[in-house]
Amino acid sequence: MDRRQKTVFCFLPTALCSLLTAYCPLPTAHCPLCGGAFMTFLNPLILFGLAAIAIPILIHLMNRSKPRPIAWGAMQFLMASMTARSRRVKIEDGILLCLRCLALTALALAMARPFLPSMSAVPWVLILPGMLLAVLCAGIATVIWPNVKLRGRLLKTAAVLLIIAVLATLLEQRIQARRWMTASGGGDTVIILDASLSMTLVANGQSHFNQAIQEARLLIEQARPGDALAIILAGPVPRALISRPTSDRQELLRALAGPDCKPTGGIMAALEALNLAASLLADGPNVTKSVVLFTDGQVTGWDPQSSARWAFLASNFTQLPAPPRVICRRLPQPEGFRNALVSEIRLSRSIIGTDRPVKIEVSIANSGTVAVHPTALELSVAGQPPERIPIMKDLMPQTSETFLFPHRFEAPGPQLVQARLMTEDDLPADNVLEQKVQVLERLPVLLVEGASTERFFFRKTASLIRSALTPREATSGQGAGSPESSFLVKPTIVEAADIGTIKDLSPYRVIIMADVSRLPATEADRVSAFVKAGGGLLVTPGARAEPAFYNAWQTPAGEPILPARLEQRIYPPDPLKLDLKSFTHPAVQLVAQPDQSDARLGLIAGYWKLALDPASSEIRVGGKLESGAPWLLEHPLGKGEVLMLPMAFDRRDSNLSSLKCFVPLVHEMVYFLAAPALQNINQAVKNPLEESTLTGLSDADIAAVRSHIDLFLPGSMEELLTAFTGKVPGQELWKILILCALLTLLAEVALTRWITLHRHLHQAKPVTLKSPAESVQAMKSHLTELLGNDRIP
Repeated sequence: MDRRQKTVFCFLPTALCSLLTAYCPLPTAHCPLCGGAFMTFLNPLILFGLAAIAIPILIHLMNRSKPRPIAWGAMQFLMASMTARSRRVKIEDGILLCLRCLALTALALAMARPFLPSMSAVPWVLILPGMLLAVLCAGIATVIWPNVKLRGRLLKTAAVLLIIAVLATLLEQRIQARRWMTASGGGDTVIILDASLSMTLVANGQSHFNQAIQEARLLIEQARPGDALAIILAGPVPRALISRPTSDRQELLRALAGPDCKPTGGIMAALEALNLAASLLADGPNVTKSVVLFTDGQVTGWDPQSSARWAFLASNFTQLPAPPRVICRRLPQPEGFRNALVSEIRLSRSIIGTDRPVKIEVSIANSGTVAVHPTALELSVAGQPPERIPIMKDLMPQTSETFLFPHRFEAPGPQLVQARLMTEDDLPADNVLEQKVQVLERLPVLLVEGASTERFFFRKTASLIRSALTPREATSGQGAGSPESSFLVKPTIVEAADIGTIKDLSPYRVIIMADVSRLPATEADRVSAFVKAGGGLLVTPGARAEPAFYNAWQTPAGEPILPARLEQRIYPPDPLKLDLKSFTHPAVQLVAQPDQSDARLGLIAGYWKLALDPASSEIRVGGKLESGAPWLLEHPLGKGEVLMLPMAFDRRDSNLSSLKCFVPLVHEMVYFLAAPALQNINQAVKNPLEESTLTGLSDADIAAVRSHIDLFLPGSMEELLTAFTGKVPGQELWKILILCALLTLLAEVALTRWITLHRHLHQAKPVTLKSPAESVQAMKSHLTELLGNDRIP
């Protein structure tokens, strides 16, 4: 409702103020007496009907005219009766007078169609009843005017109620003006459309994103001629559809209908979108600035607790000619919804080749409020026919299930893995999850061999590791003796004394020092630089290792290369076993499973006693011997990782190389060490569960955001339009006033009926006159009953 088109009523106690307000020539249409701005009227001429209030008052005053006294002998008996009833009659007449006045007042105001602004800071239900009570008190005081004490109390009560109503109205006027008043002329506005995954939620036959498009189109159509608008599509990375505020309505509408205006999935990066809006507003031609955000209000992406980021946004806003108001239109959410989703795709290892299968784990979840029964889960790789797992039970709310798909990739290069949940729910966008998998063709590994000669029946440690990385046994249909080119890992063996012949270590992903006694100083520095740059290092010291070299091995900055010091060589009288329960490191978890591994049969005949640095918090013990001594240590160094064992893999230290678990053990260690060099390769992908659970902004989140920017949350599209165009939203009260008038009339009728019955005004009582003799006889009979027959003459 436009304030420039409507009149204003300020609840002053006289009808004169209302009539002056109705025809006030001021452009703001405020009351010329008090400046009130609480209520408007669509039919102000009807306010002349308030003069009808005088009718019941005149009737009451006419009925109070003094009658002409007539002398009559029985008057003394009537006066006694009337004196006792006079006070009650006055009160009853006063209530009747007030009810009739209120009924006429409510009818007149209802016909004038009063209009109440929305979001009143002072509830109108406290002001309007207060005014009506003031009218009642004043009416009763008029009726009982001779009673000075009671009249004073009623008039004081009426005055207090009237003052409270007027002050509350003035306060409401200030708040409404601050809330809805906008500068005249045009303004620059950036429309932000939430394009996150949750905006694809279907409610009432259409998605939230389509509803946001419709409301944004309506906003553009309602814009003033001088307004300039731009449009931002807000996903994980916000993008401007209209990069400069423009007044061309057709261009704006074409952008909303274009193919680029569609949900992007993921979360809405609210801060990034608002910062982009600030940069677009800086290019606008108008002084007045505003941002209109259409969203479903999910807390994901808002980061309300990051005060530093919101303070940075506030500083960007203050650099504009006028800090913009952010009008956030939150679309209504359903009370309950059905939604099952593919929550995660996770591969059993990050380094994947074509030489061996990989386990693909797919997790599904129910983020809705009711049970859902998916029919099946499908997994397709590189466009191949999907593998299908039927689902035979309901998925209850807030629960999840995980399914395993073994798969072997057939070719190197990027591969697309897609998981699809076959179900019908309210948020179909999260039923599909995709992951790009990089299948490596080669993984170069440098094996540094420390032993130059070995006794008969003993193989070099590097050769054992090489055999584990490139086994000659038949795998997956390939015959024995298959060429090494079929394996992912490509090992290269070099003697420790000849490592200097390799000029460049960067092509390798992992370096394994197998029973190396020591390295030349220059080569040791090269290896440490290789690790700090992101490479992996596996150290397996044997009996020939020199503690002086390993314990003093440091980077030029003084950082120790190894996670522990070599203290003493131990040969237990009885070989020790591995404590598989302590195998918590990712590189050894696979061989720690007793039902799938024979690592429980491993025997350690010789090892080094390792001393950990107690001051270091980055050393991780990933596995132990049954004696409690550490068996696997991890230590990050720069961008790379270092793994250290207390023994070599030859048969003098253990029998691990003869067990079946040896091959996967070496592979898992190499894959773990190679992962840092291949940043973010084949990491698990997840659907943002917060977007699927519809977790909205809380009151605390809104308060945190409001502490930095001017955030306004309209309750409806009408309030958004009024805030945008400078109008005041609200509702008409004529229905309530009609109901009030009807109830008042019913009360007046009921009270009149009660008074009539109580006073017997509707009955005519006959009067019978007796003769003097009959009167004397009746009196004699009455006295006889009182005194007895013997006392009556």
